[in-house]
Amino acid sequence: MEPIIWSAMKQVIWIIAIIAILSILAILLPFILKRKFSPKKTCVCGQNLKPKDTFCPKCGKRIER
Repeated sequence: MEPIIWSAMKQVIWIIAIIAILSILAILLPFILKRKFSPKKTCVCGQNLKPKDTFCPKCGKRIER
């Protein structure tokens, strides 16, 4: 009887651990995607850009967003 209870407890612990890992990933995923796909912040010439800029103030190149 004892091994059956221990086996069931191990399964429950694994399920809880998997749910915890998946919930942490679900919380972190938007931040990871936001960083990866954020708009360009510097021009090819090295000039820092503002989010609303369509042209580089230094070299005049059009900024692809």
